[in-house]
Amino acid sequence: MAPSIFSDKQNQPTNEAIQTALGKTYSYLLSVEEHIRQAAGEVSREWKHYGKAGGWTLKLLTKKRNLLFISPAEGYFRVAFVFSDKAVDQILSGDFPDSIKEELASATKYVEGRGLQIEVHDLETAGLIRKLVSIKLDN
Repeated sequence: MAPSIFSDKQNQPTNEAIQTALGKTYSYLLSVEEHIRQAAGEVSREWKHYGKAGGWTLKLLTKKRNLLFISPAEGYFRVAFVFSDKAVDQILSGDFPDSIKEELASATKYVEGRGLQIEVHDLETAGLIRKLVSIKLDN
């Protein structure tokens, strides 16, 4: 995943800083979190600093399960998922853009699954993230 714009280990991002950095896409991030709350109940947020190369990344979890990772960028954010084989099959056979299917199909398979990263610049992509979250929660 590309680095977060928040790289200073001594300064964990605040909600205000995130809102300023993301601009209009901040509401898309909130919609993803709300979708998780509605589908799974409580959502935990955990900030983790991945060194100078990665900066601060926000993990969204239900109970202790990692659902996705968010790296803030200037005016948008990146979401990273890791999907199980069953979830990958659902996505590949589902109504998703070919670009997502191709990236997921070509991703290296690890024990924990296959990774997928998506940049969220618009409402349509935020909708795709919510659909992917639903598949992640079901698997």
